[in-house]
Amino acid sequence: MPSLASQSLAVGSMLTPEIVEQYRGEAFSENQRVWVGRLFVMGVLCITYLISLVATPSIFRLAVWSFTGFSGLFPIVVAALFWRRSTKHGAFAAIISVIFLWLYFFLRNWQTPGYTVGGTGIMPVAILIVVSSCVLIVVSLFTKPPSQQTLGKFFN
Repeated sequence: MPSLASQSLAVGSMLTPEIVEQYRGEAFSENQRVWVGRLFVMGVLCITYLISLVATPSIFRLAVWSFTGFSGLFPIVVAALFWRRSTKHGAFAAIISVIFLWLYFFLRNWQTPGYTVGGTGIMPVAILIVVSSCVLIVVSLFTKPPSQQTLGKFFN
């Protein structure tokens, strides 16, 4: 439990200044930060609890599914570091595709242990990486590229 608690609190404290305040456009008071962080942590823990009710209580299977989800996000990290044309819209679209595919494959696996995609022997992690990469590339190419100022901050 201590590692779950520390990870949950870390994510909650990162959310407020890095995401919420940036898109809201103004800083929160200290009290508001605490409440936003608490609400986010409660939401994440409620979702975690609901998943634990349907998931098989196997630490190995949990690790496999965690790896599957994180692997689907790998193309976003690579693009952010090395591809100047990647956009935030492409990254958001890729994240959304990973979330939906991960949930779909997770629920399919819950119904059919040993699930492979279409019975082909292909593991869901391979599909998540390919789809995430394709969505990131397509959406980035169809949206406005980052400005030279933004590129200068990250690629100098």
